[in-house]
Amino acid sequence: MPIIRIGLDADHAIDRFSNAVRQRLPGARRAAARVLVAEWRSILLTPGRGRMYGTHQASAPGDPPAPETGALQRSIVEEDVSETTTQVGVSSAEGADEYALLLEFGTLPRGGKPSKPVGRGRLGSRLGGIAPRPHARPAFTRAQPKMLQAILSHLRSPGTE
Repeated sequence: MPIIRIGLDADHAIDRFSNAVRQRLPGARRAAARVLVAEWRSILLTPGRGRMYGTHQASAPGDPPAPETGALQRSIVEEDVSETTTQVGVSSAEGADEYALLLEFGTLPRGGKPSKPVGRGRLGSRLGGIAPRPHARPAFTRAQPKMLQAILSHLRSPGTE
């Protein structure tokens, strides 16, 4: 009885798989970036719990910035920087990137202490600064599991980029 031999060129199979994944990576990065953009924008829609200024309720220290005009939320964008990098950030239109950074980390002096004890809500103005209103880092933390799912889904889907 003749023996039937089936050969498998493992290196060739691995190369084909690697090439297929490499071709889908840009789309997978964009899919993950879209998830982060959506989460970040969602966080920036959180109503304020701080002081009232006319009809606007500001954010409390430690909360994300309260929406007022929506300009910061609209400035969250994704951008393909190169073939290997997709970034999600705040557009520099009208200084939104600087404003977002100031809100994220606050403008309080490093290690600054008020002259007498004050509540958290008054800390920023008492020291001549703004207490942090984190929004980018919480968005990334909340989006990470969904970003991973978006990447895996994109890489598994036949017919995607």
